[in-house]
Amino acid sequence: NGFNPVFKMQIGPKTGDPTKMTFDELFDACIEQFKVIHWEGCKIRNISRWVEEEIGRPMLSSGWEECIETGKNAFQRREYGNNWLTTFIWTDGWDAMAALKKLVYDEKKYTMEQVLEMLKVNWEGYEVERMDFVRAPKWG
Repeated sequence: NGFNPVFKMQIGPKTGDPTKMTFDELFDACIEQFKVIHWEGCKIRNISRWVEEEIGRPMLSSGWEECIETGKNAFQRREYGNNWLTTFIWTDGWDAMAALKKLVYDEKKYTMEQVLEMLKVNWEGYEVERMDFVRAPKWG
């Protein structure tokens, strides 16, 4: 529902209680969360690109031969794009959705309440269950 339990604050849109959702509703809610995460990531990356041009990183740059040869700082090296935020959450997110569809919605092996509890404790004490999710079919 967009609430981050680590920071104890609302960081995403309020998309509803996942324990009361059908798979299609959960899927749509996840898309909304992913959109916000991706958009915020793009904004942060754009700001950091501006900062990188203004603030040199001499210690970091000293580790790159090219920086030493050209006298440019590490962030002025633009021949390689930096698209670090483009797909990492989407792939893991869709794999998680595929596992939820199979184990919660299709097979009904677990309830969403159980899944949320396992996630809350980072799977501690739930190794068998965690492996069920790891072994579940992936998206696509």
